[in-house]
Amino acid sequence: MEWQHKPAAFVSYGGVSAGTRAVQMAKQVVANLRMLPIGPTVSIPFVNEQVDDGAFRPGKIHEAAAGHVLEELARTATVMRRLRSGAH
Repeated sequence: MEWQHKPAAFVSYGGVSAGTRAVQMAKQVVANLRMLPIGPTVSIPFVNEQVDDGAFRPGKIHEAAAGHVLEELARTATVMRRLRSGAH
């Protein structure tokens, strides 16, 4: 399977809960595909407040969360690559 042993990261947005319930369901799906959902996520509550002239304008908290997610994704991908190379 082409997705096996690959990490998955999530960015969610919405109202009060910022799509966090959807992320919890999606994590179960990717786990069943034998992917590894990483823990950190980027959650954007009240996303409409972050849109200006049709463009998303992230706040410092969103940028920090995205940086953390990308660091963890890269770190996890390095480890998972070893599993993929040994899988047949």
